[in-house]
Amino acid sequence: MPDQDMPAYPGPGHAVPTPQAITTVQQYDGRGDPNAWLNHLQEVADVYGWQSVDCLKIAKIRLTGAAQRWAQARIFHSWQEFQQLLDQRFGETKETAIVRLERCFQKPGEPVKAFADRFLQDSDRAGR
Repeated sequence: MPDQDMPAYPGPGHAVPTPQAITTVQQYDGRGDPNAWLNHLQEVADVYGWQSVDCLKIAKIRLTGAAQRWAQARIFHSWQEFQQLLDQRFGETKETAIVRLERCFQKPGEPVKAFADRFLQDSDRAGR
């Protein structure tokens, strides 16, 4: 079900993001505070008059590393959902990430690629 704040097409007065404006959004690799990055993106969006649908698209192309791998494996139905899930995934403490990495084992029946992706995400977050 489409999100009400994400129109199927740009309406009147919709500011189309330019490549120069998009590059003012910092890249995010999953390290550091995801909320600080999301706030920065929202501030840039407010300056340029972007809508939620634009924020979601731009966020996905400004991700790198572990954050990019995480986002590529998911479908987001709204900007709000993306923000919540990004915070849930990358908003943890380094200590929690280290504990999770130390307990990271391949689960029975888990594909090697899925395990490797999970391990690399845990490793990136733990700073190792």
